[in-house]
Amino acid sequence: MTCSKPPVKLYVYDAPSYMPASSWQSLLHSNPASQHAQCGAFLDLAERSSYRTRDPAAADFFIVPANLELLSKQEGGNTSTLSIWEAAMVAAMRKAGHFWDAKRSRHIICRRQCPSPVWSELLGTHLNSRNPTFPLLDNGTIKMCLHAHAQQFQRRLSLHMPYYVAPTFATLGTGKAERSILSVLAGTADATSRQKAAKMRPLLEAKMSSDSRYKILAVSKTSHLDAPGLSFHAQLEALLMGAKFQFVPPGDTMESAARDQSIAAGTVPVLFDVPGMLRYRHPLSEVLDWKSFALLFKVSYAELRSFRTGGSSADDFWARLNQTVTQAAADGRWLRWRANIKAARHLLEWTECGVFRVAMLELCQAHGLSGCHKAFDDTCD
Repeated sequence: MTCSKPPVKLYVYDAPSYMPASSWQSLLHSNPASQHAQCGAFLDLAERSSYRTRDPAAADFFIVPANLELLSKQEGGNTSTLSIWEAAMVAAMRKAGHFWDAKRSRHIICRRQCPSPVWSELLGTHLNSRNPTFPLLDNGTIKMCLHAHAQQFQRRLSLHMPYYVAPTFATLGTGKAERSILSVLAGTADATSRQKAAKMRPLLEAKMSSDSRYKILAVSKTSHLDAPGLSFHAQLEALLMGAKFQFVPPGDTMESAARDQSIAAGTVPVLFDVPGMLRYRHPLSEVLDWKSFALLFKVSYAELRSFRTGGSSADDFWARLNQTVTQAAADGRWLRWRANIKAARHLLEWTECGVFRVAMLELCQAHGLSGCHKAFDDTCD
């Protein structure tokens, strides 16, 4: 398959011989919604991409073949072992030439959080802390990241990508005309996160359970799936293919794989704009107009507080949300969003002509490469 492309060339370094065995490839099949699967999918596409050049001198950007969080997890956070690996990775890059030292700001490496001072305040040790786990690789590189803070987003240091969704997910249901479920809520409703917004989940589950127009697929550490013979993703596919909307509330992070699974299934995601220190940012939003294919629902400070304390503001929140999706289904707005999802789904597919091409365009524009353009032909042959 071929498609019009931004004028970007990538060089992918070889991994050093001393490197802990990585399981990111198996995640694409065993747990595609894992936060680590995104990095594996990106590296896999980069290695096979027509953007790739074997000549580092011809490259615009350089890809470091590593998932830092997954490496740290596999090594149990052993800083001594990780320091040895980091030094080996830097040495391997220097064998390719002077590019790591001369063009470090054009090097891309996987991180879950996009660079932002707020992460240091909330999470302790992170990208901007004084003692990062990977002081060499974290310093001045572009982070191919999953979670972004809107107010402090640093465009030249970030490549904010969506969750990985397998290209086969819900492909049979994207064109399904009859959708009798008003909205779906899937995932865990335990809400153990420190984020206030995470307490929205149990409220939604309680309200939706008394209305037959809604469906819930809940799973937690202490409960089994509703149909143990089916995988969670198989159940989710079946529900989404019959639903108009899917509620995508914050959980342990502001962003969720449910957002991108909704788009893959042709279901309108309902995304929540929550006030506070962490503000939601849509991935690849310099190129994609998210409001054209997603319902963006604003949450007030009073409603946010009520998710923990209860009271009338929590009831008001549900009344507004219920009315919004009910009216959108009745007056046909959901059909307009859904029509736009068709194009969005194509651009967010984890293929070279899909999400990888949009990512290259974002990089091209953020770093001022010549020949970049905002609009591009999104047809593929």
